[in-house]
Amino acid sequence: MHKAKDVWPKKWQQVIVLYDDGEYSVCWGMYEKNPRTMGKRWNDNFPRQGASPTWYIEYPLFVEATIITLINGYEIEEKNGTITPENKNYLDNCRNALKEIEAAK
Repeated sequence: MHKAKDVWPKKWQQVIVLYDDGEYSVCWGMYEKNPRTMGKRWNDNFPRQGASPTWYIEYPLFVEATIITLINGYEIEEKNGTITPENKNYLDNCRNALKEIEAAK
């Protein structure tokens, strides 16, 4: 399986990873030069385009809630002392994405 940080189609730019457990990934970036948005994919499943899984754009109404949910989960890990360096990085990325959303309102 390809990790999210290792696979970026040409249509995505300025991408940061918000979540990747090896099976499912969530990213934040610019798709086709549009405002930043959330992309998701199953790392070794549907949808696929050729040999690689395909990122799909998350429905806008679900983006902010997804980021808040991820932040809450990472903060629980952080509070319990179980957060990995990778998840700490994802937590920082989620906080930055949420700031961008709030600034755009």
